[in-house]
Amino acid sequence: MEERRRRAGDVLRPDPEWYRAIGGDQTVRRALEIFYERVFSDPVLAPFFATVDKPTIIAKQVGFMKRCFTGEKNAYIGQRPRNAHHHLVISEGQFDHRERLMREALAEVGLRSEQIERWIAVEEVFRRQIVKERPVPLFYNGFATYWADEAKEERLTCAATCDRCGGEVLPGDSLWVVGERAVCGGCRDLE
Repeated sequence: MEERRRRAGDVLRPDPEWYRAIGGDQTVRRALEIFYERVFSDPVLAPFFATVDKPTIIAKQVGFMKRCFTGEKNAYIGQRPRNAHHHLVISEGQFDHRERLMREALAEVGLRSEQIERWIAVEEVFRRQIVKERPVPLFYNGFATYWADEAKEERLTCAATCDRCGGEVLPGDSLWVVGERAVCGGCRDLE
């Protein structure tokens, strides 16, 4: 366990210079646009995204990858991969298939082999949080809870992102757990 944490720490060590060398936000955004264009039309992966807004998921993933590569804490304010995927049953094969599509997108934007491997290594750190045989509880403020059948209000102690509109929800504001999503007050009645 300790060895795995150390390796993950090495892979996730911030490297802003590397991020700039691959073209920064522009290249990352273009790679993710290509990737999600394929994902949304892929028969294996598209069902996972049936209720997901493509521009929102791209923006969230750009921020997440930027935070992973640069260490900029404000680049991403969404959920950690474990919570974002807690309700999904994703197999090793599906994760591998996703990785193939990502490799193709990264190659299409011109990343070299070693740059692609660096990107994939970061995503591999989160495989164990995403691949699972059954849904797992969602954690809010350190407490495990499954999704709510009725809207459940949670007062935030840190910033979050609305799963519906993508807007920022600030500390002290309410986030509403509705179904499997956490939404801002403005989106609560739209669920």
